Amino acid sequence: MLKVQNLHKAFGGVKAVNHCSFTVEKGSITGMIGPNGAGKTTMFDLITGLMEPDEGHIIIKGKNVTSHPAHKRAKMGIARTFQAIRIFSEMKTLDNIVVALKDHPEKMYQAFLPLKKKQKKIEERAMELLKDVGIADKAHLNAAELSFGQQKLLEIARAVATGADLLLLDEPAAGINLTLLNQIRDYILKLNKEGKTFLIVEHNMPFIMGISEKIIVLDYGQEIAVGTPEKIQNSDRVIEAYLGKKKE
Repeated sequence: MLKVQNLHKAFGGVKAVNHCSFTVEKGSITGMIGPNGAGKTTMFDLITGLMEPDEGHIIIKGKNVTSHPAHKRAKMGIARTFQAIRIFSEMKTLDNIVVALKDHPEKMYQAFLPLKKKQKKIEERAMELLKDVGIADKAHLNAAELSFGQQKLLEIARAVATGADLLLLDEPAAGINLTLLNQIRDYILKLNKEGKTFLIVEHNMPFIMGISEKIIVLDYGQEIAVGTPEKIQNSDRVIEAYLGKKKE
């Protein structure tokens, strides 16, 4: 689904991503962890086309997209969320989803529907997505009135509304209560069963270790370990990167 090959990005003398390579298999949930400043968000920016790498290649679905702008990559079925939530806060919660659905290519039969019927179908689908994340009762509130955790759920639902099958989530578990954390976990697992592929950056270790099949660890822009959660949790090199000392 996704291959990163020898990717490199520097800002002045700082190597944000340092000749990094990894793969994300189709239908998997892959976690990406690392200390602050390890290059995780920069990696997401490179993969989605918000930045250009200095060196290396990005392969999505077998196609080299390194020189493709962000909108072309999005059309290939890739979507992301952000550390700092990006929603239309003054729009209704439902309309945040409607906007994303209108950008999604139509099914053939829908192209011939009258405008009112087409709008109704879009709104019905938007409500389904809000039900999936447990905030359908907030549909007609402005998104700014949602709690922080509910806004995260909205942002994930909006990414799904684009029709993407490769979803990059940047710290979906950060700063939310246990109830909403469980909702996010269950929604990710549901989508994964339906065939969605995930690459998730996260600092919440119990969350990411419990949901991922594979973990990629970055430190100073390099991948220093790749493996199952169990392997990563017992890696001396990973412990040293986080704690500054080797396991005793």
